[in-house]
Amino acid sequence: MEDQTRLNLQTQSAMVRTRLAFERTLMSWIRTAIALITFGFSIYKVFSYAQQYGLAKARGRLGPRGFAVIMISLGLVSLSLAIVQHVRHVRTLRRLYADLPVISVGAITAVLFSMLGVLALIAVMLRQ
Repeated sequence: MEDQTRLNLQTQSAMVRTRLAFERTLMSWIRTAIALITFGFSIYKVFSYAQQYGLAKARGRLGPRGFAVIMISLGLVSLSLAIVQHVRHVRTLRRLYADLPVISVGAITAVLFSMLGVLALIAVMLRQ
C-alpha cells in the first residue's frame, strides 16, 4: 500500500514539474516575442523622429515602417504559435492527470501581450 501511495506522489510531482516546464517554455517565448515587438516599434519610432527632424532620409525598398511591420509580425506569429503549442501540451497533460490547475498564468499573459502587439502593429500601419 505504501508503494502505491509513493508512486502516486511521484507521478503527481512529475506532472507538476512537467506543467511548470510548459509554463517556463511559454514565458520564454513571451520574452522573445516582446523583444521582437518592442525592437520593431522602437526602430520605427526612432527613424520616424529622425525623418521628422531631417536627420535621416528614407532609402531603399524596406524602410523603417516595413522593418517594423516585419519585426512586430514575427513577434506576433511566434507568440501565437507558442500559445497554440502550450494549450496542446497542457490539454494532453490534463487528459493524463485531471488534477492539474485549469488556469495558466502564462497563457493569460501571452494573450495580453499579443493584444499589445496587435495594437503596436496597427499603430505602425496607420501612421504616416
